Order: sequence, then C-alpha cells, then structure tokens
Amino acid sequence: MQGKGSYHGYEGINSGGANAVYWLNILGIASRRKEKIEIPAYLRSILDIKGDELELKEIVVENITEGMKKDVEKISPVAIEDFFVFPLIKTQHLKKWRLTGYIYTLQMQDPKERIGYDERWMKVNFPKTYGYLQRFEDVIRKRSSRVVRQLMEKGPFYSMYAVGEYTFSPYKVVWNQMGSKLNACVISSVNDEFLGEKMVLPEHVLAFVPTNNEDEAHFICAVLNSSVLDLTIRSIAGGTKSFGTPKIIDDTIRIPKFDVNNEVHRKLAELSRKAHELAAKGDEDELREVEEEIDSEVAKRFGLSEEEIVDVKEALRLVYGEGEEAEEEKEKGTEEVKPEGAPRRRALEGLVKKFKEK
Repeated sequence: MQGKGSYHGYEGINSGGANAVYWLNILGIASRRKEKIEIPAYLRSILDIKGDELELKEIVVENITEGMKKDVEKISPVAIEDFFVFPLIKTQHLKKWRLTGYIYTLQMQDPKERIGYDERWMKVNFPKTYGYLQRFEDVIRKRSSRVVRQLMEKGPFYSMYAVGEYTFSPYKVVWNQMGSKLNACVISSVNDEFLGEKMVLPEHVLAFVPTNNEDEAHFICAVLNSSVLDLTIRSIAGGTKSFGTPKIIDDTIRIPKFDVNNEVHRKLAELSRKAHELAAKGDEDELREVEEEIDSEVAKRFGLSEEEIVDVKEALRLVYGEGEEAEEEKEKGTEEVKPEGAPRRRALEGLVKKFKEK
C-alpha cells in the first residue's frame, strides 16, 4: 500500500493562535432580513450563493474561552451577521464513520485571494461582524504564527490561513492527525437550527481530502478506515503523535484515483455509505459485518489474499492487546449530530430576547 497517492491532503482552517476570538457559541437569532449585497462572482461560485438577495441573519454569539492556552476576555453576548459563521469540527467530534457534534467558527479568509476579506467591504456590508473583530484587534495582532503575521502585513488584521477554494469543496474525507489510530469520516453540510444549510469545516489539527463527488469521498474513506491501512500506518508512523498528517495521502499511502467504472471502487463507496448510516444509528453488529466486507474489498484492490487479511487482523489484535478494541468500536450508539452547549444556550434565551427587542 505504500507509495505515491493520487490525492492531495490539506490541513483544516487555522486562526493562527486566536481560537478564543474565532470560535463561538450561538445563543439564538436576533433578526432576519433579505438584502442585496455586492458579492464577487468568484465568491458566489465558491460559496454556492444564488439569487440577487442574500438572506442575512443577525445571530447572538459569545466567544469560547474555556480550555484555551491564551487568556482572552470573554465578552458579553453580541449580535453579528451569520455570513462568515460555519459549523466547525474538532478532533473530539470525529469518530470512525461519524461525527458527534460541532461548535461554530468565524471563517474570515478569502478563499481565492488567500488573505482576510476586504476591510472596506466588511465595514459596509457586515458592520457588526467587523465591530466584533475590532474589539479583539490587539489580541489578533499579537498572534505568534509567522505565517499569519506575514498575511497581516499585506492584508486585514483578521486574516487566517490554511483556507483555499478546496476548503469549500462539497465533500471532504476528514481524519485525525494526532492520536493512536486513524479514524476517517465523510463530511458535507448540516442543516443547523441557526444557520440553516451550511458547510461543515474542519479545524487545523484535522486533515482532509476535498472532492466534488460523493462516491469518490466514500471510496477514499473506505480505504482509510480499512484494517490494511491501519496496520500500514502503524508500521510507518510508529505511534507518533502526528502520524496522520496530510502528506500520508500524498506520499505514503498509494490510494488510486476513483474510477466509476471499477467494480471494486464502486463497491467500496457503497459500503462506506452503509457504514456511515449504521454508525449514525449505533448498529455495531451490522457495522462490523460491513467493515469485514470493506477489508475484503480493500485487500482485493491491493492484491492481498484472504489468508494475508487474517494475518493483518491478528497483528492488529496484538497491537491493541488481546480482547481490546479500538476506542470508537466500544462506543454504543450515537445521536443526531448537533452543536455543543445546548443546555447553556437555553438558559441564555433571555439574552437573545434582549437583542430582538432592540
């Protein structure tokens, strides 16, 4: 399985060291309106924006400061435009074949220009979001990331990095860069109670392959979640904390380009879809049967015999310890993917009401 791959991996979006500014809880919706906003044609295409009028919501948010390395002021809830707010998954939300939740993030990087969105455009069309960022301008300008500091020299102070047109591909195969085992999942969009249909973005400690084809995404995911790849990665990376960097897709794992005419490729895509459905329902017995099929098909693709697959699984049993299973296999059931912090949000509904009354 080792060799040059057919795909290119990327890191998730990176604030450059100011997560406590960019990461948000949404407490509610203060207002809704339709408005004509001058949006560049390339951005309309990347973000799949249709129609002359943009439905704009003012959402009530607070910045997430708990558990951050740097002390950043937690401000009182404020209303901002929802245009730049996206669901964000962290490592803790990613399991094999499924997501368990998400938070929210401001994504302020122009995916084509590769610097922060134009300040004049922001001030005119999204003044509340711009005002929110201005409150943290000193913190944002003191970010230690060399890349971000270079971007701030030629663009807005709120510039981020690891964002390009690829970030907004309709399907992404996401996996963890750190940990003891690689877990992959196909992500796309969620129908969020506040934002509506919105694309899910991964944070920078996750890696992903972007694609416009859902079957292609599931084919890649099936290979990444197979026992053969698990043992291959372990033999190469040796349990290092950063075993799952994007480069494994480029230079280490020889995943072939998806071919819709290839029966094995189509079968793996179908099995990955089924595995995602079963993982979401928590049907572990049937999921294990599907994973056995995936292992068999991946072995077929790479020329392994049934006996060699038995050897692979025996080796993995030794790695995990006799009778021990991977962490995600122990978890029973799951719920619909929802944002974090729902109980606290309900307790703060009065604050949202205050913004509606203004």
